[in-house]
Amino acid sequence: MAQNPPAAQDLKTDAPVLRLFDFSGGLRLDKYDAQLEPHELRELDGFEVPVAGALRKEQGWVPYNATSLGEGGILGMHRHLNGTTPQLLVAHGSSIYLGDDSLGTFTPVYSSMTPGYQTYFDTWKGFAFIVNGFDRPLKWNGTKVQTMENAPMGAKFVVHYADRLFMPVGDDDVRFSELLDPDTWHDPETGITNNIDVETGDDQEITGIYATQTKLVILKSRSYYYIRGYLPEEWEKDKISGDIGCIAPRSLVEIDGKIFFLTGDRGVYIDDGNSFIPISTPVMDILQKCTPSELKTAVGSRTRWKYRLDIPDHPDGPVRLTFDVRTQKWSYRTMPFKVAAFAAFDVAGDTGDRVVGRADQGIVYYERGGSFNGAAITSSMKTKRFGYAEPDYQIYLRNLIVDIGLAPGDTGVIRWFFNGEPVAADSRPLVDGINRFSLPPTTTLGDDIAFEVEISGTGEGSELRGIVARTIPRRRRWV
Repeated sequence: MAQNPPAAQDLKTDAPVLRLFDFSGGLRLDKYDAQLEPHELRELDGFEVPVAGALRKEQGWVPYNATSLGEGGILGMHRHLNGTTPQLLVAHGSSIYLGDDSLGTFTPVYSSMTPGYQTYFDTWKGFAFIVNGFDRPLKWNGTKVQTMENAPMGAKFVVHYADRLFMPVGDDDVRFSELLDPDTWHDPETGITNNIDVETGDDQEITGIYATQTKLVILKSRSYYYIRGYLPEEWEKDKISGDIGCIAPRSLVEIDGKIFFLTGDRGVYIDDGNSFIPISTPVMDILQKCTPSELKTAVGSRTRWKYRLDIPDHPDGPVRLTFDVRTQKWSYRTMPFKVAAFAAFDVAGDTGDRVVGRADQGIVYYERGGSFNGAAITSSMKTKRFGYAEPDYQIYLRNLIVDIGLAPGDTGVIRWFFNGEPVAADSRPLVDGINRFSLPPTTTLGDDIAFEVEISGTGEGSELRGIVARTIPRRRRWV
C-alpha cells in the first residue's frame, strides 16, 4: 500500500540486518512460513542444495544423438561392458540400438521386438540380458543379439543374484536359471520349471526386483520381500512388509547399500536393511498431486550422493525431485522434457557421464553444460517471509547486498515481496560479484519480506552465495 516516507520520530534506530549465507535446508513444503528456519526455502527450482555454502545452478543437457531415432520415446537404456569397451544399449520402437559415443549415432542391432513395451537390462557373465514383459528374453554378447529360447516368455524384469538370473513373470512368479547357466530354466533331473511363488491371491503385481550382495529384493504393489541364501534349498523368503510396496519399477535405486523406491501413496522410502524410512515429507505436496498412473512412470537415478526422481507425467509438467543423502534435504526442478529412462556411464574405464532418454522422442541427452541444447535454462529460489515480529511496527527495505557468481551467458535478478504478495514490490538486476543497493525511503511497507533470486541463461556454474538486507522498522499507524 502506498504510504508517505516515514518521519524520523517513527523510525527505530536498531534496524535489523538479515544475513543469509546458508541455504542448506533445501525445499520445505511441509511447513508454514512461520515455521521455516532461515536456511530453509519456500521455493526452489533448478538449484543444487549445498552441504554448506552457495546454491549452484543445475547442469543442462546436450544431445547424445543429434538425429532422433523416430517417433515414440526411449523404452530403456543400459550401459554394458563388452570386454574392456563400454557400450550404450537403447530400446526404441521395435529395436535395440547400439550407441557410438564418439559419433553420437545409434545403429540397430535387433529389430524384432514388439513395440511399445518398457525394456529392462542386466549384465552378467559378459552378456547383456534384455526383457520387455511381452517377448522372449534376449541376450547381447557385444556384437549380436540372440533369442533366449528357454527363458520365460514375457519376463518383466531381469537381475542376477547368487550366480543365477531371475526374471519375474506375471503377478506372482519369479523364474530363475540354473547355477551359472543363463540358458537353462528348469531342474535338469525333474524337468520342473525353476520358480518362486512370491504370493498368490493378494491382488498385487510384481513391480520391481533388485539384487544386493546379500539378498534378492522383490517388490509388489503393496508388499516387500527378501530372499536370502545361495542355493535354492537354502533360500529363505521373508515378507518384510504387507503394507509398503513399490509403484514405479524404475524408481528403484541403491545408494550406499540403501534401496530407494517410490510407493503408491506414501512417497519415497529407504530400505536400509533394518527398517523402512520415509524421506519425502518435505515434498509430499508435489507427489500427492499425482494419480497412481502418473507415479508409475517415475524414473529414479543416482548422481554422486544424490537420489533423483523424475516424474514425467506430473500434472504440473515434468519435474525432478532430488534428495541429498548427506544433508537429507530435497530440491526441485522443472524439466524441459519428459525423462523415460536413465543410464550411468560407470562401468570399468568409463567416463562417469549420466544420460537420460526422452519419453516423447527418440533422443538421448548427456547431462552436461548450462543450457538445454543451446536454449537458456532458469534456476530460482525464494526465501521464507522474514518479519520484525512486533505488532506495532512495519518494515521497508533500506539496504541490500547480493553476492552472486554469474558465468558467461547467465543473467541474474533479485526481487522482494511484502506480506506474501504474489507480485514483487520491486527488483534489481544483478551482475557477477557483490551487488550493493541503497534504496530510498520506500512507499511500500509490509509486515514481512521475502526474497527471490533468479539466474537464467546458457552459462555453467553460476551460484548464489549470499543475501544481506537491512530493513527499517516504522511505527504502525493504527486507524
